[in-house]
Amino acid sequence: MRSKLPAVLSLMVLISLALPIAGCRHNDAEAMAAATTALNKTVTKCGNVYYMWNGMHAGFIEFKEKPRLSIAADGISDVDRMNGYSWKGSAAFSSSAERLIFGRAKYDWDPSTTYSFYLYERNGIWYRASSNISPNMASLDSYNDSVPCEQLPQ
Repeated sequence: MRSKLPAVLSLMVLISLALPIAGCRHNDAEAMAAATTALNKTVTKCGNVYYMWNGMHAGFIEFKEKPRLSIAADGISDVDRMNGYSWKGSAAFSSSAERLIFGRAKYDWDPSTTYSFYLYERNGIWYRASSNISPNMASLDSYNDSVPCEQLPQ
């Protein structure tokens, strides 16, 4: 009768290799949830229309449909872990088309730009920042850049 030891050892190796991967997936799922929260605090839905404030041009961006969201993990170093980080990366969103709105003027539709922001989990709290070196990280609990529907162009 053959020994089951090689099969057991193979199974143990597979489980030990899968544990860190499962942990990454768990953090990525949390990161996607945090990115969705940040997106919902950036893009306003009024009826069937999605808007975002464009501070650079002092106007609004209207998206053709709900923006699609993706995340990308940067990886965590030992120093990051010592500083309390458990996830670092970026989130990006775009739509099929967008247009600028200034006052009552609505410009032509253009292909959508991809907008991005950085996302961190530090000591169990998720933060959003405009750059990966920004000292001005806002926790997702305190961050809100959405605009009330009453302030949006009709």
